[in-house]
Amino acid sequence: MSKSFDKKDVFSWANCEEAKRYIGMNGYFAHTLSQLTDRIQKSDFNHLEKICDFNTNCFCRSGDGVMCYWSMFLPADKVKEVEEEKKYRAYKNFDEFDHAVGDIVHLRLKHKHSSEYIYLITGFNYNQNSISINGVMGNFENFFDMYEIFNGKGWQPFGVKE
Repeated sequence: MSKSFDKKDVFSWANCEEAKRYIGMNGYFAHTLSQLTDRIQKSDFNHLEKICDFNTNCFCRSGDGVMCYWSMFLPADKVKEVEEEKKYRAYKNFDEFDHAVGDIVHLRLKHKHSSEYIYLITGFNYNQNSISINGVMGNFENFFDMYEIFNGKGWQPFGVKE
C-alpha cells in the first residue's frame, strides 16, 4: 500500500491561520509537493510546534528550535492509504504461459464479463510466438489486450504481474 493526499489539505503561508488548530499534532513538512510526497512515503513526520505567519516559511516542527523554515504543512490525519494497482504484462513466451496456466484455461473477453469460456490450448507456433486457443490464433499481446484469465482466485489480465 502507498500513501496519498489531496493538495487542498496542504497548508501554506496563504492559509496558515487555519493550520493553527493543528499545533501540537503530527504532520509532514516540506518546501515542494514532491518533497512532501517523499516524506509521506517515508513516514517522516513531526509535531507542528508553532506557526510564524510573518514569513512564507512559517511552519516550525519539533526539533527545529526557534527557526521556522518549512513552507508547507500537511496534517498526518489527511494522509490516506491507497491500494496500489496491480500491473500486469503479457506472457513473454509459451514456457512462461504454460508454467502459469497449463493446457486448459478459463477465459472471458475483457469487455463482455457475462460470458466465460473454458478453452483447450490446441497449438503453439514457436517461430511466431503465437498460440491457438480453440481455433483462435494470436500472439500473447493480442490475448492480453482481448481477454482476462481466471487464476483460481479471481479474474486477472491475460498475463503475469510485473
